[in-house]
Amino acid sequence: MEWIAMISMLIDHIGVTFFPERDGLRIIGRLAFPIYAFSIVQGYHYTRSHNKYMLRLLFIALCAQLPYMLLFETWDLNVVFTLCLALSTLLFVERYSKSDPMWSMLLLGIACIAAELLSFEYGAYGLLLVFAYRYFSGFPLIGAHFILNAFEYLNGIPLQMYSLVPTIAIAFLGVRNKRSSMPRWIWRSFYPVHLILLSIIAYALL
Repeated sequence: MEWIAMISMLIDHIGVTFFPERDGLRIIGRLAFPIYAFSIVQGYHYTRSHNKYMLRLLFIALCAQLPYMLLFETWDLNVVFTLCLALSTLLFVERYSKSDPMWSMLLLGIACIAAELLSFEYGAYGLLLVFAYRYFSGFPLIGAHFILNAFEYLNGIPLQMYSLVPTIAIAFLGVRNKRSSMPRWIWRSFYPVHLILLSIIAYALL
């Protein structure tokens, strides 16, 4: 699934940059983020050190931010910052969930508001999708994702409905809690490297 995430993200970003009128490329791109969100939950489950995992994500986010801003002409924070925020929120929520569930919900709410106000890519939707993968499986997972997509649809993002496809696979094809066999250097470097290359190509074609 990680190969699908990377290839579909590349197709999506090629579509945004060079062929913005072709919705088909954007539809393919909707497969990427759910897999990345799911990978955060997998990383949370398998990593030996949550702190080191968080630092790796933060490093990737920082490396990708400038090419992300140049390629998409935006001041928003890229999606890896969103995944960092989701992971840090998950860590805090899990720490306090048993002793003080209300405090955990408050933390999640504050994180969602921050994601929207500070213009994290995918915003609160991204955080809540990570939490859906953490706490749901089967039909409840699909239902939670559908509800999130319904809000995106109402906010004028109808193509996000196609992102249910990988969630259906995750829910029913037995991919949950399986360690990936992909070389980690490929997975970790892909996001900033492909943004850098696309930025170079886009500015060369100006």
